[in-house]
Amino acid sequence: MDIDLLIHYVTNETSAEEKLRVEDWSKQDINSQKELDNLQLIWNLSYTAVPAHPSSEAAQSLLRFKEKAAAQKTLISVPIKQSYSLQDWIKVAAVLVGIPLMIWFFTVQIRTKDSNELTASTTAKTDTTLLADGSIVILNKNSILKYPESFAEHTRTVHLDKGEAFFQVSHDNKKPFFVLANGIRIKVVGTAFNVKVKDGQTEVIVESGKVSVNKNHEQLVLTPAESILIHDGDLHLRKEKHTDLLYNYYRSKLFIANGTPLWKLAAILEEAYEVHISFQTADIKNLPMSTTFKDESLEDILTVIARTFNLKFSKNGSKIVFKIAD
Repeated sequence: MDIDLLIHYVTNETSAEEKLRVEDWSKQDINSQKELDNLQLIWNLSYTAVPAHPSSEAAQSLLRFKEKAAAQKTLISVPIKQSYSLQDWIKVAAVLVGIPLMIWFFTVQIRTKDSNELTASTTAKTDTTLLADGSIVILNKNSILKYPESFAEHTRTVHLDKGEAFFQVSHDNKKPFFVLANGIRIKVVGTAFNVKVKDGQTEVIVESGKVSVNKNHEQLVLTPAESILIHDGDLHLRKEKHTDLLYNYYRSKLFIANGTPLWKLAAILEEAYEVHISFQTADIKNLPMSTTFKDESLEDILTVIARTFNLKFSKNGSKIVFKIAD
């Protein structure tokens, strides 16, 4: 897919036909969707972090990087000029440096400073934090992340005290990256993965690379499309295959189910819309759903589920119950 068309898509500058073309392409496979998600992330960061007229020092850095890339026969379509649009910076970040090195272009936004430890926290909205090494952390709602202003010489360590976060870690073989969450130690070098701490459970889902999960001197290595769910009282670790992309909803804004049981889809909808969903029978809650919801209201999503399985649902405030249709 042409990078210019993707950039126009994330900046809402496509025609209806072009928009449909990009969305059809992104649904072809998981790698296409990841590429589009990553570009959307670059745009979200640049929209607030990149100045409309970068400093001459930034321009010189960009020029040096362009010369280096040219020496490596890398095609760059953005010319060096006196002023830059946000789209130019997105193109450079996407084509030249990629997400791990976006720190070259984006300013680290410090939330709460206490000595060398910073805290990023969210309540009603998701938020993105750029770490000192260029790693990116996307926090879901009601989450708390603690991280240093600058990392130690030999390791990089952050603490997920509460909630859920997606980590896209900058690669550094000499400086492993650790996430400490609910007594679990997660070790990576450069990869992308999701960590969720809720109700005495810790879940790790790997999107790319390898992740080592350690608890009570037991260790498992997870690879892409693998996950682990650890309860506080678990004595042993056990990994599983991960077949859906529901965990990705808070950064992709998509609910993607692939043969997913209704109870699992309902659990994500509960988080996203702050409701409680229950089922009249166990048979209903285990019905497999395969679909993608994008920009639909909760009411529309519930209606599609009901029609798909010949069900009906009732609402009482924030409580929703699915029942067999008469």
